[in-house]
Amino acid sequence: MKPPNHRRSTRAWATVWLTAATALAACQSLVTAVPLSEQLAPLDMALSEDPDAVEARANSGDGQAQLAMSIVSMYGLHGRTPDIVAAGRWRDQALANRRVMPITQYTAAFNGSPSRVSIINVPVQTISPVQWQAVDQCLTLLSHGLAMNTIVCGSADESRMRATHWARVVRK
Repeated sequence: MKPPNHRRSTRAWATVWLTAATALAACQSLVTAVPLSEQLAPLDMALSEDPDAVEARANSGDGQAQLAMSIVSMYGLHGRTPDIVAAGRWRDQALANRRVMPITQYTAAFNGSPSRVSIINVPVQTISPVQWQAVDQCLTLLSHGLAMNTIVCGSADESRMRATHWARVVRK
């Protein structure tokens, strides 16, 4: 009986790992980071838009508006009475909100078979836990008056704008 060739098996495993790493790198390059300004869009909506209009959109299933209503309810923005229960309900609805994004796939003709178009429905979460964390971190700083000198609420200009809006709508 011949002893196993460890050099050959090591080379084979190295090839497998290299292939797997390349595949993962290719997948990662398809995922793009969401800009902070887009992640904080529900906060901007809660600070700048009429809460009745936002609530109407939230009731129709808009996840961004649901998270904005959670903020309005939690902090009592725009003269509303703070309601922790309603805020939790809106937040839970926003985090559970899912929609379907149709993707069209074209398969070319091959070996005499006709080409075809398929529609693949991909589920998409409207509000991700990461987006909720970004909004929550900025809200924590805004509510304590600390948002001006941080990057948590965006660039210096965006942070200043959000702090100004916050001061205006909390007083109402």
